[in-house]
Amino acid sequence: DSTLIKALKIIHSQIRANRSIAEIAEECGMSTDGFIRKFKAYIGQTPYEYSKKLKVRVALKLRELGNSWEDIAEKCGYADQTSLLHAINAVKNNR
Repeated sequence: DSTLIKALKIIHSQIRANRSIAEIAEECGMSTDGFIRKFKAYIGQTPYEYSKKLKVRVALKLRELGNSWEDIAEKCGYADQTSLLHAINAVKNNR
């Protein structure tokens, strides 16, 4: 589906931007509720969940490459390393 491909490209290309789901839905020409339903039906999770898990995967990969937690937080759109570490723990605990 071209709408979902566009949404995934936005989420992946703008990992640092912290764009709202409403902004992404609007850019894809959909209502927020319709976008969330469609995304979840095809991807199996909400756009928010997908984005959060993506950021955590990227953060952990950057850590493996030797980046500092502070640098990773900035690159992944978190206010600070504490926020990033909380997000990582939340994702790990929900698996």
